[in-house]
Amino acid sequence: MIDLTNFFKQWENNSESIEVILTAYLDEYAEAETTLRTLFDAQNWGEIYIFSHSLKGLLVDFGEKDTSVILAEIEQKTQIGQSVDEHLINQTCLALPDIHAQIQTELSCFLTK
Repeated sequence: MIDLTNFFKQWENNSESIEVILTAYLDEYAEAETTLRTLFDAQNWGEIYIFSHSLKGLLVDFGEKDTSVILAEIEQKTQIGQSVDEHLINQTCLALPDIHAQIQTELSCFLTK
């Protein structure tokens, strides 16, 4: 679950900036589950590190606490070249569609204000 309260405060409720960032997130990570699964199947730990680090950072900024913790674990393991347990990938892939939907809803509500 995301909580954009602090994110909105950080951007001083600047609707233009918020819209750009949320839209960019949705554009960039629309296929995040597929990307993560593909990287995992290829055992491309370096790319998983970069991807999980970037995604985690955004989710933390969006006030998301559960999936960002899983991504932090993925990030830590892959940073040192260790393989990742598939259940961590599965948990992340299961959570991302709900996060995307929440962000889309927040964006829609914010834009109608």
